[in-house]
Amino acid sequence: MKNDSSNSNSGPIPAVGPITEIGSTQNPVFRELLALNEGKGQGILVHGLKLVDELIENVSQSSAEADSGFSLMTLVARGSFDLNQSKVGSNLFRRRFAAPVTRIKLADNLFDRIDPFGVPDVLAVFSRPKVDEWPSTAIVGPTLILSTQNPLNLGACMRSAHAFGIKNLVTLKESANPFNAKVIRSSMGAVFHMRQFRGPSIHDLAPPKNTPLLVLDLKGQDISKFDFPKDPVFLIGEEGAGVPEHLQGDGLVRLNIPMTTGFDSLNAAVSCGIALYAWSTRKTGIN
Repeated sequence: MKNDSSNSNSGPIPAVGPITEIGSTQNPVFRELLALNEGKGQGILVHGLKLVDELIENVSQSSAEADSGFSLMTLVARGSFDLNQSKVGSNLFRRRFAAPVTRIKLADNLFDRIDPFGVPDVLAVFSRPKVDEWPSTAIVGPTLILSTQNPLNLGACMRSAHAFGIKNLVTLKESANPFNAKVIRSSMGAVFHMRQFRGPSIHDLAPPKNTPLLVLDLKGQDISKFDFPKDPVFLIGEEGAGVPEHLQGDGLVRLNIPMTTGFDSLNAAVSCGIALYAWSTRKTGIN
């Protein structure tokens, strides 16, 4: 997005400006924000002051995020949000960044149109991180493959993955967009802390050659008794459909989460969290 007329790199920013105020639906910057909210364009919308501030801090401190091309482009405050009454918001809008950042105050009725969550304060536009094709024959580090279609479940899986130390995240073609606003918010930004890969359809997926592919299955072995490799590759199937029957062979291990009699399924995000916790407590240290 284009920067406003001020130069935020020329020195400390006085007060909480300079900020461009927008109140018209015909404003080109608003229309660009609206397009981003509809999934068009190359930017990513992140909603909520706390999450925006945490992401900015992580980007500034992490060379991994910088190398991925992930960076802040635009800050947007709700028109009725008083930046002078918020220490975090005030500091954020005063802050000098390495590259130009557009600063906007958007009328409440316009802000509502790009905010599906009802946040009271701030959203931001970040550039889209680099996403590589998944190199299934050259896995380095623990990996989670997801074909989860529900964006809230996908985000929750990502949050668990980051919490338990997963390094690589592969989203298959059946999966929701990993940079969907609902995914980002439910992941609490975890989507930006793992290396992202774009995978094939789950129906074209082949088990990796250098480590087992671990899938959840009612007929699998008890997950609580399984000795996990140090760097596992987990696959969470589609909601309802699960993992295709064609995935067979020596490179695939089916694991079962024991449940009370008469109960045969768990939410994908819950299953993912249990599996990752089980791995965290039963790592063998070898692959």
